[in-house]
Amino acid sequence: MRLHEVIVTVAFWLGFGLIAAFVIVGLASPQVRRWLQRPAEEMVERDRSRWGGGPTGGGDSS
Repeated sequence: MRLHEVIVTVAFWLGFGLIAAFVIVGLASPQVRRWLQRPAEEMVERDRSRWGGGPTGGGDSS
């Protein structure tokens, strides 16, 4: 490999690693986790209010 190819390859993998690190750190942050879990919590609350069930799903069993 020529020096130019080595430099481009190393720069690519460094950039890829930095982006991956930012994504992992970002997903691990409490604010992002709270934002990602929000839609699921909203769906659970909507289903509970619609079907009248509690945490165990105690809705109408007829």
